[in-house]
Amino acid sequence: RRALEEPPPAEDRPGLLLQLGLAEALVNASAAVEPLREAMSTHPDPACRGRAARELAQLMMFSPAPEVGVEVAREAAAALPPELDDLRMQLEAVEHTAISFGAGNADEIRSQERHRTGVIPGDGLGTRMLQSMTAWQWTRDGRPAEECARLAHAALGDGQLLEGDHTFTVMGAQLALVMADREDAMRSWDEIQESAHRRGSLFSAVGANGWLSFTLLRRGDLAEAERHARESLASQAAWMGLEPPISLYPYSWLALVLLERGDLDGAEEMLRRAGPPQ
Repeated sequence: RRALEEPPPAEDRPGLLLQLGLAEALVNASAAVEPLREAMSTHPDPACRGRAARELAQLMMFSPAPEVGVEVAREAAAALPPELDDLRMQLEAVEHTAISFGAGNADEIRSQERHRTGVIPGDGLGTRMLQSMTAWQWTRDGRPAEECARLAHAALGDGQLLEGDHTFTVMGAQLALVMADREDAMRSWDEIQESAHRRGSLFSAVGANGWLSFTLLRRGDLAEAERHARESLASQAAWMGLEPPISLYPYSWLALVLLERGDLDGAEEMLRRAGPPQ
């Protein structure tokens, strides 16, 4: 922010905007949108424009219009040169996340050969992101647990996904393991929590605590499930600055936990705070 205020030489401005947008995305969703949007349209490097688009598309999934995130990801992917195919796959994976936010086209995704087979070429971050989101969609579609877990392990195995992306694509593979009842899913949660803390990312903390709450609820650990759901809500309020929220998942898990604990009034209050379904 200070460097942009000085102001910098014109040729340095797009790079500074990208750095600012990426930093703001960790802690303040609304503040990240404009610098990322400007970096996406002005940066001379197509890889940097694609990176800005990827982050912006992910943020827009949490907006009232997640379909805007789909449009951003699609347009940016179409504009990339052929040699940036892995970045193109990263943007495609972000587009896949839209299904969990009420946008996107699940049937279109299911029609793709690599989605049907799980054979996704390459060994870069884009490959890992697509493997993760495919594993999650397979889980949602009721594919055999062993197949879903195998693809999730491929996505997470070399650590590249957790290191390169701190958003929902990490959750895809992790949730595939959770739903397949794999014990190593709990070890992965430790790594995801540590990564969010190391980055100082409220964005990561929202998903990590929220979906860990869901996992613990499935395992019957109601006290810890409640604690992590409340931590997710606190992170979401700080990151988004919104009440009621855009993402209803943490409220849902907390309502279920309170219901299981016999606190019907508390569960109803969580649903009231979440607001009506969109």
